[in-house]
Amino acid sequence: MNIKRLNILCEGPTEEGFVKKVLAEYLKSFGIITKVRQVTTSKKKDIHGGMTSYQRVKNDFVLWVKENNNDEYVVDYYTSMFDYYKLPTDFPGLPPKGTNAIDQVEYLEKCLEKDLGVSNFTPYIQLHEFEALVFAGLDYLILDYPGKSKAIEILKKELVSFDGEPEKVTKTAPSKRLNRALGKYNKVKSGTTVTDKVGIKCLMKSCPHFGAWIEKLMNI
Repeated sequence: MNIKRLNILCEGPTEEGFVKKVLAEYLKSFGIITKVRQVTTSKKKDIHGGMTSYQRVKNDFVLWVKENNNDEYVVDYYTSMFDYYKLPTDFPGLPPKGTNAIDQVEYLEKCLEKDLGVSNFTPYIQLHEFEALVFAGLDYLILDYPGKSKAIEILKKELVSFDGEPEKVTKTAPSKRLNRALGKYNKVKSGTTVTDKVGIKCLMKSCPHFGAWIEKLMNI
């Protein structure tokens, strides 16, 4: 039987940490091997992380597909993990169609899938950025910020103002809200800590768009 390998191109080190520590472990139970890479920022300097242009994203996918074509015992699948917040101006589908954020993101995902033309590709753009997943487990921030219980309570009140739905947190970006409340928010460390404690199943319930993506990956 062929091995199922999921190749995830992500925006930066926070997403990479999440994939390696949290998502890969979950998908392993579905017989899926997970590989992750950050978007290339500078090929000459071998720098990765931070989506400065869509063309670099497209180049990364094209090269990855070519690399994987030599393995006859592996069936490769591909997906993305990018933030809706501050997508590069050359991203396909901009400006997005739709009257609300979820419609706009789903439209952009379709445009991405069509423009890439990669087989076995499942597009995913996070509403509005990765830190929405952290808002799904604010209580666990105390593990990394033991003296910030009052700040965490403020963040929880902010979440309530968005109907308690982390993917709706916008106006001020979730990461900026975390920085403002905690003083110095360590995205990579705390992003992994919180999402690992919450667990994929609870993240799926709290964040429906994220959950729909995971459902698709489970069933590749």
